[in-house]
Amino acid sequence: MAATYAMSKANEMSRRIGLLEVSAGAPPHVSNMHFRSIVHDAVILDSFGDPVASMAELWRLVSELKASNMALTTRISELTAEVSAQGGVVLGSMTFTSEAQIMQLVMMECPSGDAFKIFTDVMSLPCFDSSYEPVVGWEKTTKFMAADGQYSTTARKVVVSYNQQHSFFYTDGKPTIVGTRIPAFKTAETWRGDGGLDGRRHDIERSLETAALVARTTINEKLPGRGNLREVALSMIDKTLAWFNTVHRHLNAKLLQLAQLHISEDECLILLSEEIIIMFSMIHDIRKQRMEFTLKGKRVEYMVRCIWLTLQAHAVMDGFVKQGLKYNSAISAAFIHFLTKQTGQNVSTGIGSQIKVLTEALEKAVKMAKEATDSAKEATRVSKEASTRSNTASSAADKAVSDIKAILAKMSVKQNFRK
Repeated sequence: MAATYAMSKANEMSRRIGLLEVSAGAPPHVSNMHFRSIVHDAVILDSFGDPVASMAELWRLVSELKASNMALTTRISELTAEVSAQGGVVLGSMTFTSEAQIMQLVMMECPSGDAFKIFTDVMSLPCFDSSYEPVVGWEKTTKFMAADGQYSTTARKVVVSYNQQHSFFYTDGKPTIVGTRIPAFKTAETWRGDGGLDGRRHDIERSLETAALVARTTINEKLPGRGNLREVALSMIDKTLAWFNTVHRHLNAKLLQLAQLHISEDECLILLSEEIIIMFSMIHDIRKQRMEFTLKGKRVEYMVRCIWLTLQAHAVMDGFVKQGLKYNSAISAAFIHFLTKQTGQNVSTGIGSQIKVLTEALEKAVKMAKEATDSAKEATRVSKEASTRSNTASSAADKAVSDIKAILAKMSVKQNFRK
């Protein structure tokens, strides 16, 4: 949590330094060289007209702060990676190092343990839309929950969603087979829409908007006021919506790119289907550690496990989109395999060479991304005190922000420019 807070401070400082530099640009009627000479000799006065510093001193301090801020931003990024390397999870402005930490929060803020459903990801958030079905026959599967009378329809659907490997949004509940098109990509028009009719993409995004609205209302009911759990639940909604939007933009862009290479629509849609299968399969791998729901089970323990696994699911989701979907190792491997296959099939059409160039460029980019990731891991491996160091970084960021505020305050008083 401290690391992310420090990062936000550092980013704010970078923004202010940038504004300070832009605001000091030369007026249109003054040459840059002459302006720099004037600025260098300028003196900053206090409210009594007494000199407190020269502009030359100010710029030296700004330059030092800028360099310090860049170093701080880099270190905070390393600390965030270090938390993840040690088994922790970072979500927004919060860092969680263990399931025990979640247990402490639940005992303090929701001791009844009845709010597991409000902690959502790509599989569970859609359940808040009343028209969404996580799987065919979910009502029968959760009939025992309905009979108990304490669990809502949404809670029942969320429990079922934990067991599903792929989203009903894309598969319509049908089995997925690699090398074939899933229902959402039956045709390009099925996905994008045609003749004024919305396609599957728009249907999914509209359903998610409805689900998010209902989920936020439920959070207000279950966790009113303020608290870390409430912040986690709300952040999960925002990140899930952002993830879907990013993935959908990626799919549309890839469909257009491959069409420009004159690759058949059928082959393109098979690739998009495979990418969806890969992403949801990897997210579902986290759910294999789930605790099965039972009426006699301990509610608090079940809620804690749900939150912890959902946090880890978000870490997997973030891993796909953080550096760009096309650079993710699993997605890029599938794409390279696809392009390699297309190269052989399209040699006779004259576009095989174009695809080969694209394949080689992608392989090079993926290699560079992997080397960068390995370097980052090695950089974070040497440190085992992430929490302490992140607090130190936070303090340094606060001091730097304080310094820059003092500079900006001095800049607000009138300046005496001497020729």
